[in-house]
Amino acid sequence: MDELQGILSTVLTAVVTGLLGILFWYLKSKMGVERLASLKEQATTFVEAAELIGAQYGMEGLDKKKWVVDRLVELFPWAGEEIISAIIEQAVYDLKLMGGELVQENGAIVRQAYISRITSEDDQP
Repeated sequence: MDELQGILSTVLTAVVTGLLGILFWYLKSKMGVERLASLKEQATTFVEAAELIGAQYGMEGLDKKKWVVDRLVELFPWAGEEIISAIIEQAVYDLKLMGGELVQENGAIVRQAYISRITSEDDQP
């Protein structure tokens, strides 16, 4: 079962990466490389900020996304919400891939990956 989950996870990652690659190739041709790079950089920054705010104040996923969309639409009105939403999803995917999800644990904000690692170590005999 674990092997099947690993295979499905790998396939899903490859499909998502491929689709996002095609999307960004299209966006580069429509928007220009510099404008797109700036939007992606700001999206990453706002996603990380939303993650911190969410962990601190209990903001859930859709609320965090709305917060990021609102800020990016103000800065990049030419991009439109649909494109901004796709870029945010890429930033969230990258954050999760790098283990950057934050949670509040015993009053401290820590990375989810750290909690998962500690929990799995406690389960070891």
